Amino acid sequence: MKILIASVFACLICAAGGFPQDEEQTVEQTVKTLERDLSVAILKGDAATVDRILADDYIEVTAQGVLQNKADIMAIVRARAAAPKAISMGPEISVQETRLKAYGDVAIWSGLRITKYPHMDYQVTPGSGQLPPPDITDRERFMKVYARRAGRWQLIVSQTTNVITPGTPQKQSQKI
Repeated sequence: MKILIASVFACLICAAGGFPQDEEQTVEQTVKTLERDLSVAILKGDAATVDRILADDYIEVTAQGVLQNKADIMAIVRARAAAPKAISMGPEISVQETRLKAYGDVAIWSGLRITKYPHMDYQVTPGSGQLPPPDITDRERFMKVYARRAGRWQLIVSQTTNVITPGTPQKQSQKI
């Protein structure tokens, strides 16, 4: 009898589409996986993965204060996809001091991202016309907001702030 009840229960779950994702892995694991997949996809120029992870109404405020949307990010990804791969090592990225706080269908992910840029021989940002100097390391605090929509998690908002080391020259702000 117990086997029959278990079989009926399993059939009902399968008919309903399986276990929800959050029962299989925690929100934190899901967000970490999406973050890793997004970083790799952006660097490799994988537009399909980036398109899947970023919400259509995605908004980003960069460390330089530039407001970008999904179309802007997709243009960068497509430029990377078109760039010669053999002549760039790409940046080395590490993430530290991460925290995740989930509020139902919303998760806030924050931390410290350290990006080391080895010399790159091609332009990967459309329109800037400048390459970063070789061997630069950026330290940035980030905060990202993910939302679960139609059963899947997507990145909806991102903000990054440069970490200023005492004694480092800072850029002068422009007067408006």
